[in-house]
Amino acid sequence: MDINKLTSQFQQDLSAAQSIAINKNHATIEGVHILSSMLSNYSSSVSNILKILNVNTKKLKDNIDKEIDNLAVVGNPNSAIGISQNLLRLFSATEKLSTDKGDKYLSTELFLLAIINNNDTTTKLLKDLNIDKKIYQLL
Repeated sequence: MDINKLTSQFQQDLSAAQSIAINKNHATIEGVHILSSMLSNYSSSVSNILKILNVNTKKLKDNIDKEIDNLAVVGNPNSAIGISQNLLRLFSATEKLSTDKGDKYLSTELFLLAIINNNDTTTKLLKDLNIDKKIYQLL
């Protein structure tokens, strides 16, 4: 994945997600780390989309934080942090959505859509609050 293909907002969210993972002593960055950083930025397009959909963002953030707390921790927090296989799949799905739309860059909105199209814990967190394919109408 070429980080230069990420929008500046997405790059900032990825950096914030990395900080979350490091602070929690996680070995890899996961989709929930990025989603958490997106929700922490109240002026982000993802936060705005969720507001339009009348999502209880506090409940979603609480559920994401619980999921982050359940991730495995490493004994040696000084080791390098990587990107999980699942997150790589999400990035690939985001890139495909971007290509299908004719966009050159990967946006946070498309990443959110990639999560919804996926089938993992992060997807379940969104679907449990009825955030699913109805997001298509906003993008």
